[in-house]
Amino acid sequence: MTALPILGGFKILKDVVRISIVSPPEDESFPSRFCGAIAKERINLPYFTFVYNRNSWGMNVVVEALDEERTVRLIEDLFGKFFEVSPGKAILSLFPHKNNPAVTGTLFETLTEQGFAPEALANSPSAVSVVLKEEFLNQASDALFGPFSFSAYRTPSDWKLAQKGKEQLYKEVVASYQEKRPKVYGLNYRESQTLLIVKLDMTKIGFFGKILKGLAPMAMDLSFLASSPDDHGEVHIFFCLPSSAEQFENDLLKT
Repeated sequence: MTALPILGGFKILKDVVRISIVSPPEDESFPSRFCGAIAKERINLPYFTFVYNRNSWGMNVVVEALDEERTVRLIEDLFGKFFEVSPGKAILSLFPHKNNPAVTGTLFETLTEQGFAPEALANSPSAVSVVLKEEFLNQASDALFGPFSFSAYRTPSDWKLAQKGKEQLYKEVVASYQEKRPKVYGLNYRESQTLLIVKLDMTKIGFFGKILKGLAPMAMDLSFLASSPDDHGEVHIFFCLPSSAEQFENDLLKT
């Protein structure tokens, strides 16, 4: 078993709403037009992914609860009513995962063991994030202290004490800060990548986590991960591995 790295920590964002959108077929400019409209209204997107599947864009968008009404109205006025709105959500993010598939895989296994099915998932260069029902947050955050170690705190009580009184500060940093000229942390470029797509029921995300953990001894980075909107109880998970993973593709995905 590959030892998991000590992580910096994890963060949560509560009081958010998930909006899932499937664009009209072959509308290649939809994501840019959507983002342009959202930016014009100064609506923050603390979580946003889009993937192209079956000639349509599938987008998972998260906004703060206070922005739900005007976001829904904006989408409906500009693009029509072809989206799903799901309130009462939260975002749970682990960092830094350093593209280690064992970190992501262990997170997915832990959620399944707790009986939680994430509604959306993605990674960035710094963190791996899942969208959950807010009612699951306390149990999910406590469960992280089983398989993971964190440099800043040793127990769930340590973590909760560190967060106390800072909810508004975190909210401003994560989701509410506006800049005239947005700054970014950096730009990552990777070549020689293989894009893989898995279709599965999110209640079985732990099985996918087991597959990802199996990649860790091969020193293969998980450079990209995003899920499509739910389609009759199933989602498509898009992920990228080095091209050298092609020889393992049948073994990895046969389950």
